[in-house]
Amino acid sequence: MKKQSKKFMLAGVVLLAIAGLLALTSCKNDSVPEQGTSVPEQGTSVQEETWLQEQKKELEGKTEGTYTIIAPSYLTKGGLVDLAKLLRDLPYGVWVDLDLSQATGLTYIAAGTFIDCLTLQSVELPSSVTEIGSYAFAYTGLTEVTIPEGVTTIGDSAFQHCYGLTGVTIPAGVTTIGASAFFSCSSLAEVTIPAGVTTIEVSAFDGCEKLSEVTIPASVTTIRGSAFQGCTSLTKVTIPASVTEIGPYAFAGTGLTSVTIPEDVTTIGDYAFYNCANLNQVIFQKTEGWYMENLYDEAELPESINVGDPSANAEKLREGDWAYMNLIRIES
Repeated sequence: MKKQSKKFMLAGVVLLAIAGLLALTSCKNDSVPEQGTSVPEQGTSVQEETWLQEQKKELEGKTEGTYTIIAPSYLTKGGLVDLAKLLRDLPYGVWVDLDLSQATGLTYIAAGTFIDCLTLQSVELPSSVTEIGSYAFAYTGLTEVTIPEGVTTIGDSAFQHCYGLTGVTIPAGVTTIGASAFFSCSSLAEVTIPAGVTTIEVSAFDGCEKLSEVTIPASVTTIRGSAFQGCTSLTKVTIPASVTEIGPYAFAGTGLTSVTIPEDVTTIGDYAFYNCANLNQVIFQKTEGWYMENLYDEAELPESINVGDPSANAEKLREGDWAYMNLIRIES
């Protein structure tokens, strides 16, 4: 009996020794920051934290000038957020050109990442990025941006109020341009919308005062409300035959002098061409069977309406026979 007890006790000691050894091995495999390094925040690595501290030290005390920041390949979403905080703290007069091209671990620029980074004047995104989130670059000092070919989605208000942005090329892979994506980009002079986009969302280019040229591809079927409202320099636009709907205020307050409405358009929203002071010709490719949101009965329409000319057509418009006074501004 005593022999069996001794055997059990010996077995217990061996098991405890093995458990202790395993626990010690486990502790050695844990990732422990080196002495003198802080524990990273927001999921950033110690390596990222070190790099961010270097950038902060480099820019510390700067009050003016342009500086280039080249992000490392190991930069993550968390590190990007911390970098944006650093940019927000810089004084006005310091400008940053941000090169993210090597940070190929980034696939998504999260919503609001760089919002209010007034010192950010240019950014080059990595080829790995496929989506730019809502408000990602809103209210920044961007004057130029390179959008990678792999991007398919530009979120709502992604570049809203980027007053210094002068031009943008939207890559062919983009299928969604969010609402107000370029709202009030008052310096934006030219934009090409790629084939594959089917809808130009609400206020996508609203308030782009210098936008003088825009190409709408044949893939677009819907131009939402206020899409180009207030584009005062936009004097000419070709609405492709694919378009079936033009939303309220879509071209209100633009510099258009003439416009051709494609045959397949079935809906023109209220005030679509309101306050277009220079608009003197509207050409309808479809002359009968129309139904619009503000047209009570079907009516046969002429191929051309010279709205600035006191002709019979214009008189009928003023009388409201075709109920178009909500669509276009009639000069008396």
